[in-house]
Amino acid sequence: MIVDAKKMLSFFDSAGRYKYYHWCADISLAGEDYKVKEVVFFVSDIEDPLSDYIWLKKYWNSFLLVGVYTKDDMLISECMEYIDTLRNEFGEIELRTPFSCVLDSDSILKRFSLEQVQDLPNPVYYIDSQSELLNYTGNIELSIMQLSDEDRNEIANNVKLGKLDRESWGDGSFKPRTDFKDVKIYIARLKGEIIGYLRAECGYMNVYDIGWLYIEPSYRGMGYAAALVSYFSREMFNADLVPHYGYAISEQSARVAQKCGYKCDETSLICKVLKNLY
Repeated sequence: MIVDAKKMLSFFDSAGRYKYYHWCADISLAGEDYKVKEVVFFVSDIEDPLSDYIWLKKYWNSFLLVGVYTKDDMLISECMEYIDTLRNEFGEIELRTPFSCVLDSDSILKRFSLEQVQDLPNPVYYIDSQSELLNYTGNIELSIMQLSDEDRNEIANNVKLGKLDRESWGDGSFKPRTDFKDVKIYIARLKGEIIGYLRAECGYMNVYDIGWLYIEPSYRGMGYAAALVSYFSREMFNADLVPHYGYAISEQSARVAQKCGYKCDETSLICKVLKNLY
């Protein structure tokens, strides 16, 4: 049973699970550059969809992400038949599920070949409210503020000297990505010296996702990354915006999120799906 995405989201909202799906409340608001173009939900029971459901996220780059949160083979089969009608649209399909038995489903195996089965490598961290935020201040000599024009010039000079993060700052001229509705950057200074920064991007609605968090190597392990995340999160909540940590790309990143009160989303098995096995 295919249901309207907005109707399905109302169920997640009432069940207190909207935090996982807030980004797709209305994709049309995200703009032409937003990568997710459509979300489709399959449910076995319209009265209680959270008991068994599957979601599909259609991406602009011919990528289909499928989340299977059911063991009901009839529902899985219905969804797979729908995916059959789309198979020529997508160059890559990825399947995620918390249930290992799903990967043995006849409905999947008779249509696709699975490879690279693994645990979700980068779990998502989220926080629901300011009351859950842990104020992590770090060194009292640390100051944090939004990026200014003066900071841009200083950063450009530092990058030319081999300081800060060349991968993100590029050639030092500071040309941030423009394919987001808004980008906020916070600079951390210690005794006047820039030692790191946090970049958060608004790609949808009022959600600001941390896209990059960087601390100079000689200052790592001292709590400055957590201080940046805590400050940023408090600023977002005070402005009625939604802070989001997104994917923790390392154990160190995950610890920073947890220090600030962020919680880990449920983990899943993840695998690539090879098509055209007929």
